[in-house]
Amino acid sequence: MGADTPWQYIPVVRAVMTSTAAGFDRSALDLSGFLGEATRVRDVEVILDESEASQHRGRATASTVEVLARAVP
Repeated sequence: MGADTPWQYIPVVRAVMTSTAAGFDRSALDLSGFLGEATRVRDVEVILDESEASQHRGRATASTVEVLARAVP
């Protein structure tokens, strides 16, 4: 068997890095689309505003459940 050289790994690293970058790109586009919708902005505000109160009660509030139900297809 021949000795491995660092150059043998470049195609493998390139493929993995390209795939990883494409995944980050898709995620960023999906997130920006989600956050760009006006109703989503309000939905996120509602969830964040009520999260502390719901933690103290140990359950989600009705409006948080409603927002999450709309978000899940």
